[in-house]
Amino acid sequence: FLSLEDVGGRANEQKMEVRRLPPGLHRLNSKLHIRSVTFFQVSVLVITFLAYACFHASRKPPSIVKSVIGPRVAADGVEIPEFGGVPDSIRENSTSADGGGWAPFNGVHGTHRLGELDVAFLAVYSLGMYFAGHVGDRIDLRAFLAFGMVGSGLFTILFGMGYWWNIHSFTYFLVVQMIAGVFQSTGWPSVVAIVGNWFGKSKRGLIMGVWNSHTSVGNICGSLIASWALEYGWGWSFALPGIAIALMGVIVYHFLVVKPEDAGLGSPSQELQLNTYVHLEQANVMDCNDEGVVVVIGSNLENEMAVNEISKKAEDEGKEGEGKSMLLSPELPGSNGIPASENSEKVDRRKDEERELLRSSELPEPKAISFIDAWRIPGVAPYAFCLFFSKLVAYTFLYWLPFYVRHT
Repeated sequence: FLSLEDVGGRANEQKMEVRRLPPGLHRLNSKLHIRSVTFFQVSVLVITFLAYACFHASRKPPSIVKSVIGPRVAADGVEIPEFGGVPDSIRENSTSADGGGWAPFNGVHGTHRLGELDVAFLAVYSLGMYFAGHVGDRIDLRAFLAFGMVGSGLFTILFGMGYWWNIHSFTYFLVVQMIAGVFQSTGWPSVVAIVGNWFGKSKRGLIMGVWNSHTSVGNICGSLIASWALEYGWGWSFALPGIAIALMGVIVYHFLVVKPEDAGLGSPSQELQLNTYVHLEQANVMDCNDEGVVVVIGSNLENEMAVNEISKKAEDEGKEGEGKSMLLSPELPGSNGIPASENSEKVDRRKDEERELLRSSELPEPKAISFIDAWRIPGVAPYAFCLFFSKLVAYTFLYWLPFYVRHT
């Protein structure tokens, strides 16, 4: 059961003090004194949108450069005379000394080796997603996401450096891709968790639908950048997206606010509880017993209907939560039917005491759940299988469609 100070005092206390703001936003807030929830929500959407778009943009270069570094001879030994239609200006800047792609990807088994790079990257990426989700639940998501972005940028650049360093070791490219997969796996669990912290269920569907277009935007931008840079050497196709995601990681670290509590604001669920309490107080269908616990006055059907209607109204205002989580059964002891106004002085004193306690302590962090518990959440398993098949098709096109289009 939630006490009145749990509902009102904690939410109000969070709004009195800005906590744990990122360094860049902290300096900005010290001058502008930003207290708007809308400002933080918009900034979170924009920053996470750009961040994950950069993740996808940095994954696109391998599919673009395959036609350049790949073999001039197909796997069955049949020569491809025009090198897949790649212009001479690009081939001169992108091929190895023998004029046929880039060793070790230019031989008869070159296509297989390119495929092995993809398998290695995606295998490590999929395993990394499992561990990244667990780690992200236990550490600062802002630092975790920024670290992953800078690391992804570094190893994307290192793959491209093979062009300038004249590296022809398959092991080098394989190891770089595998480590890049580890860093890339930090992206999706982090951005989804952060956006979920800021938006209630009533708005989440629309917002996630629009926000999730970052994957397509990232793929488009990555293709455009890699294709444009290819004319100057295939190394640039990796270097530019790598620099972009690393710089975006710096922006994430300095400006991304992980959750409302970090900005001294109430979470969506706390806001709903407080909003419901205010409506109930105004309707005079709530009370506070001698121990400061919120109870519903009486047990008649009319008051119960009023509680349901008011809770629904609070949810309709765009807040998230259980609606009636703060409401106790009318039969509980202490429901004395005294108007809430008569207990206001007592409630105010208790709320003041609660605020003093909160000033010297932090609110408890929510606990992470286990992998098995996550699978038990309704809808997770069917969603996972649907995503499996959609990703199977998407990544097949993402990595190999440009290669096969140019060679047919």
